[in-house]
Formats: sequence, structure tokens, C-alpha cells
Amino acid sequence: MIESAAPLPCGRSVVPWVARLHYLEDGGQLGAVINNLSGAWLGGGKKEIRKVFDHLRTGTPRLDALSSNAQAEIQRSEILTAEVDQPTFRPHLAVVHVGHVCNIDCTYCYAPKTKKAMAPETMESVTDFIATLPHNVFVQFMGGEPLLYRDQISRLIGLLERKRQGLETTYGLQTNGLCLLDKGVLEFLDKRKIRFGISYDGPGTMSEARFERRLPLLQDKLERVVCELTTRGYKFGILAVLNRSNQGRLPLLIDWCLDRGIRHLLVNPLLLGQGKNSTHGISNESSIASMRELFRYWVDNKLYKKIDIENFQAFEDNATDLGRPYMCRKQSCGAGREQLAFDTAGNVFPCDYLVGEEQFRLGNTRDVEPRDIEFSAYMKSLHDQVQPDNLRDCRGCPMFAFCGNCMASSYFHDGTLNGRRGSCHTDFSSIKDIVFELLSNEDYRDHVLNR
Repeated sequence: MIESAAPLPCGRSVVPWVARLHYLEDGGQLGAVINNLSGAWLGGGKKEIRKVFDHLRTGTPRLDALSSNAQAEIQRSEILTAEVDQPTFRPHLAVVHVGHVCNIDCTYCYAPKTKKAMAPETMESVTDFIATLPHNVFVQFMGGEPLLYRDQISRLIGLLERKRQGLETTYGLQTNGLCLLDKGVLEFLDKRKIRFGISYDGPGTMSEARFERRLPLLQDKLERVVCELTTRGYKFGILAVLNRSNQGRLPLLIDWCLDRGIRHLLVNPLLLGQGKNSTHGISNESSIASMRELFRYWVDNKLYKKIDIENFQAFEDNATDLGRPYMCRKQSCGAGREQLAFDTAGNVFPCDYLVGEEQFRLGNTRDVEPRDIEFSAYMKSLHDQVQPDNLRDCRGCPMFAFCGNCMASSYFHDGTLNGRRGSCHTDFSSIKDIVFELLSNEDYRDHVLNR
């Protein structure tokens, strides 16, 4: 239990949207925190926190309602002014789609199904555009399977290195990993200093939705690839899609990663109605249960000291770090101001998830420069819609201050930009579990604050 009435401590800064209260009951004094944007609060002891969470589930999270229903006296102490991220234009992530052919072609993949690759003249205009960004940029190459487009990637990097002299430009890609041991691939990545992550849904039948009928063959090949990479000392993370094949079994994926020295994991739930084939999607209830099982296994066994799980760390940082380093967990959304994405034709979109959605096209690199997008009325209208005051479904949520909005997730969920994320229910559950642990588990809290 945190006994101080000071603002919730953190490693680098004081979070302005979280303030401390005194909670008085039966003459005792306990610590508590308040979400100053929604009025919701969380008590400081395990029993009291559980009581507050039970109350929040009734749908009346306001402080005055809680005070009345719980028959407790609440004394406000140093409620701070809420702050949000200001929509400044500083894209430090450029997602470049080099081509969409893939050697697996997963049925649930959201990438366009075309055989078009980025042409040389498009590479010139895209690199001209990125070259005018006057700050450090991380360029993420996307497919399909980007390693099938090594010639295009080499040309793009060569152009950027020439045009962005004096500015730091780093590179990465996400791969299914199956061609990493092909002749010249690792040398290609090493020479160009390209970081990579591997997409994989878990051992055994956990990857059935990804590999389908080719499961035994591809599973065996990927195991050999990972074994060789770790033997050679390569550092990479795993991106897993939570789906019908691996729901309820995510702890096995943690064990698989730890056995192979992998120290970073990100899980993307595939909910019903998402992706190209909804047969692999899962319900909100299954997603919540699977992510909670993953969190409990991670925390109860203190595996947070051995492997990073980005899903949980994003919310940890939102609760303890003013900086909000995770682009897709901000208020307001960082699409179009911290990230830009480019399709194979050079069209510009606010973020990778919106590539191909024509109504979000911001122009083409042949015709526009970064300043055209920065000062465009359309981009301003997008940002205005996702300002916290306009997040109609989020404002009353007791976890509002710890979450972040995403225009793409909202758009694909209900057709608006300022509605709920598709993963809203899962996120709410994860934040609740994380805040509970921060308040009640000293070892976990110390790890987070010192991370």
C-alpha cells in the first residue's frame, strides 16, 4: 500500500492526471488515487481496491456517487490539473509499404492483397518526402513479407542515407521469419543495420490459424530459424496474434520465448469482425480472459523481470510516466503527427492501419510535402475529432486517464474516429489489473518505477 498523500510516484515525472486522496473509513486512513478526468478513484489496500472495482462495475464511477454509496468520507488532497498531449507535428515513425506479396498469406492478415511493388520513381518521391523531416526518423518496412523485397529496401535505404545526411535514420521490419536463413538475408540485415521482429502465434497448434495446413512443416522451419538466430546472438521480439488457435494458452508462449532467450513480446487480439477472415476472431470475453491469464502468469511468477510484454508496459507507463512513449496509447491519437504511412504508390496516410482507406489519404508524395500535411485543414479536423473532450464514449470511463485513443481502431469498430477502440473491453480489464498491482504489489511497483 502507498501511504503517502502525495501524487503517485514515478520514475521520471509526476503524472498530472493522477492525484492522491485520503480515504477515511472506520477511523483508518488509506491511500487512494483519482482519475481527475473522469472522477473515478482507486483505494490503497487490497480489500479497498476490490471494493472500488466492484463499484466501478455498477456503471456509476463518479466520485460523489462512490462517496455516497460506500458511506465513506473522502477528503480531497492536491487534485492536479489534467493535461493531455498537444497535437504537434513531429513524425518520427515512417511506415513504408514496399510490396504485398507474402510467402504465407495468413487469412486474418489486414494487408492489401496485391502484387504491386513500389516502383523506382515512387521511391524517389517517398524518400524526398521523408528527407525533409528535420528530426530523427525510424523507418519501418512493411509487406506482405518485406524480406521478399530486399532490392526495394536496399534502394530506399541508399536514397535516404544520401538525402538525410546529418540526420539519424534507423530501420526495422516485421517478418514471419521463414526466410531469415535464406542465402544472404542475415548479411543483408546486418549490413544495413535493420532491426527485425518475428510474427508467431505460439508453439504447436497455437499457430494453426497462421500456418493452417502447412503447420507441421512451417512450425519446424521456424523453430530451426529461431534456434539459429539465438545461437548467433540476434536480439528480436515476438508479435503474436491472439486468435481462436491460441486463446487461453498464452502462458505457453511466454515459456517458449524464455526458453529461447527472447525478451520482448507483443500480443494483438483479433476480435470477431476484424481481419479478412472472421472465423479466426475471438469474443471480447475470450480476449479479456486470455490477456488476464497472461498478466497473472507474468506477474505471479515475477516474469516481468525476464521478459517485456509491450501490452502491459504501455499502460504501466501511462500510469507512471508523463511522456507516454507508446504512440498508439496517447491522448490524443498520434496518427498523422507522430506517424505517417506510405503505400506502394506513394500515397500518404495518418498511420499504418489506415493504409488503403481512401477517405484518409492525405495526398501523394509526388504532390505534397510534410508542411502541406502539417497545416492541412483535413488533418486538423482529424485531430479535433480525437481530442479528449470529444471522446464521447471515453469521458466517463474510470480508466480514461490511463488509456489512449486510436482513430483507426475506433473507425474500424463503429465508423467514427472518437468512439471506443475495438479492444476497449480488453484494455479496461488490463488497466484495472495493472493499477491494482501498482497499488498492492510492492515488488512489481518498484520494478515498474525503476524500469
